[in-house]
Amino acid sequence: MVILQFNKLIRNKWIWGAFAIAISAFFCLDDVLTPRRDSEDKSSKGEAGLLGGEPVKSSDFNKIAEEIRGFGRQRDWKRNQGEVNREAWEMLAALKIAETDGLIATDAEVMDVIRADRTFQDGNAFSFPLYQAILRENGLTPEYFEEYLKRRLTLSRLAQSVLGAAAWTSPMELEQAIQDMTDKFTVKVAAFSAGAEDEVEPTEDDIKAWYDKNVENLALPERVKIRYVKYDATTDEILSKMVVTEEDMRDRYDVTIDRYTSTDTNGVETVKKFEEVKDELEKELRKIAAVQHYEKDLNFRAYGVKAAEGASRLDEIAREDGAVVETSDWFSTDGRFQEGFMKRSYQIIPGANGFNEAVAELDKESEDLRYAVVSSASAVWLIEKTEISPAHTPSFEEAKGVIVDRVKRDMKSDKFVARVEGIANGGKEALLALENVSTNISFVVSEMKSGDFADQNIVASTAMKLKTGEISPVKKIGATRAVVVVCEERQEGDASKAEILRSRIRDDVAQLQLRQVPVEWKKWNLDALGFEAQESASTEVVEVEE
Repeated sequence: MVILQFNKLIRNKWIWGAFAIAISAFFCLDDVLTPRRDSEDKSSKGEAGLLGGEPVKSSDFNKIAEEIRGFGRQRDWKRNQGEVNREAWEMLAALKIAETDGLIATDAEVMDVIRADRTFQDGNAFSFPLYQAILRENGLTPEYFEEYLKRRLTLSRLAQSVLGAAAWTSPMELEQAIQDMTDKFTVKVAAFSAGAEDEVEPTEDDIKAWYDKNVENLALPERVKIRYVKYDATTDEILSKMVVTEEDMRDRYDVTIDRYTSTDTNGVETVKKFEEVKDELEKELRKIAAVQHYEKDLNFRAYGVKAAEGASRLDEIAREDGAVVETSDWFSTDGRFQEGFMKRSYQIIPGANGFNEAVAELDKESEDLRYAVVSSASAVWLIEKTEISPAHTPSFEEAKGVIVDRVKRDMKSDKFVARVEGIANGGKEALLALENVSTNISFVVSEMKSGDFADQNIVASTAMKLKTGEISPVKKIGATRAVVVVCEERQEGDASKAEILRSRIRDDVAQLQLRQVPVEWKKWNLDALGFEAQESASTEVVEVEE
């Protein structure tokens, strides 16, 4: 098998030395290929290219490429598209080997991981509504997330298989790691914040240059706009009209009894009586009934009555109810997002179950599929699709008004870093003469506790690379802060303490290499299988001429 071939290669420690150098180079250089392609032919078939001589669907490729950038608010839109595509090809090649070797994770394993994740637990039990809500906030559906997690579990299992006997911790690495953990550092920290002197006003040329550099990362998915009318299911007017019986409340109490059960520190379980929570149950059931009332009413009125010629039932219903019709911003129904050009779907209709699916099925030209009713726990919306924008890369004229804030942010960051670097280049004495320098901070990394001093993680990790008298490079902390660390003194650590930590640190260094080996294996595996990419899935970093 391919995995065994690779393991035979890396068990040879002479070869491992060269391999370790390759790993180091991997983190410093862009190792991308320029694939052969016939984009016009493959595009017509909906293919991203060939992997091991077999076609890869564009939909499968795009899904993985989107995952690589991340989800929700943490999505990395800055990363070069060529790099993202390369990693997507590596993942597809790895999954191909995993399938061949019978390493694909099962659906049951995926659900076990999800149920065990405390993020999705209410109390000590898995909560499906909470699970849905968290995914919705990140523009995901359970089906999409579970498919994503299945791939991640499969790749994790594959990584363990790849490792075999691959890990080898060199004596030099181990001794350096021990010194870094046990030496006593005394440092001074110069802290900087971006200020008025770093503000910029980009010119048209600045914006154009940024656009040309980042155009590959500005591709827009298919976007839609909807028109909608919202109905609040929590108003006293609607709640008072809902009928809830005591039998309904007792049934609800029996179903949700876990919510009213608690266990004290002695393990004694207490359950609130029905009478204690009756009012709460009644309010909850009235709200559920109000939501159901609006859903039924709006569906009947939207499709049970024909609209006037050339009119929309949404407008007619809104007039009948004295409600306001609103038009949304652009958004995508498949979770993809491009900052500034659109909103996330969960921002359009907050908390609505099945919203993306409902919009995707709408057809503004069909009277049978023109409207949809979606609801959250407290509101109901009648919606219709009004505009569709096909997937495309925006022109400079389309993009310049949107990207100007990004341009300004990046230019400000670059100017800030350049200013701090200029100060640091003046030397240790000039740097320490500034007012924004701390007093001496002394620490031993292995003895540090959380909160010992400000920005301790980045300061400590930076100091570990320094010798006495050295100045660190500028280390950014977020978008508007940076530090420069001066190593005043580095003293050799306690030998007995170093020996005690040796075994643990050896394991830590080995684990670091265990993380690196699968990364390098994925590169090797893709090259071994071979691939041809069409233009949209190319790993080539395109330079756009001015």
